[in-house]
Amino acid sequence: FLKAVGAEARAVSDVVSVLALANASVGFGLTSGGRVLLELPPASDLTARVAALWGREEATTLIALSTESDGIEVRGLIQRPDAAKSGFRRAHLFVNGRPFRSPALLASVDRGYRTTISEKVRPWAFLYLRMPPGTVDMNVHPAKAEVRFRDAAVVESIVEEAVRAALTSDSSAATLDTQLAAPQLVVREPRPPARAEHAKRRVRPPSSFRRTPPGPRVPQRPRTLPHPRALLPHRVRWQRRTHPPPK
Repeated sequence: FLKAVGAEARAVSDVVSVLALANASVGFGLTSGGRVLLELPPASDLTARVAALWGREEATTLIALSTESDGIEVRGLIQRPDAAKSGFRRAHLFVNGRPFRSPALLASVDRGYRTTISEKVRPWAFLYLRMPPGTVDMNVHPAKAEVRFRDAAVVESIVEEAVRAALTSDSSAATLDTQLAAPQLVVREPRPPARAEHAKRRVRPPSSFRRTPPGPRVPQRPRTLPHPRALLPHRVRWQRRTHPPPK
């Protein structure tokens, strides 16, 4: 039931990348077919681990996030509004060191970006939550990919406020270190006809509006009705012919 070698290698690489994000101080390595896919030395912080995974240029677009409220600690990295793009996003969530998925929590991250970016823009986010014991249930999904918070509304509100507070800092401002490329205006010109005859061809009106000259009238043959005897069965006509009725 395995897929192609490339597809399986990408799936394993994604799993190892998530484990590397959850344990930045641990080194990871991945090889496939004699090729080195991942070579991650132990990192001092999360920014260095992101840079080892996806490049230094992407890591410089992230800003730090840290807050604590009601015994819930939220820290991590989010992307600057000027560097966020639409389409694919890298969003990883961890609670007490374990990765999980939560569309509702990512929606709270997007609400924190409100009024700063468009709704179609999907910024990167790496969030690490530290919850008190008994406030999160890890056994709600067969693959342990989802969790259930005792008070999900409070957790989402803390994440949203943490994102909004991080975006008010000076590090979230756009940088002028790199020069932006000049905008390009795409001009769409009409497509030329395939043949020169198309230019000389006149558009004919529909058949319902087309006038046809009246032609000569063709006389129709008069309809002749059959004899009444021809409508009777053959046997009846033969009996009448051989046995005339008595007078």
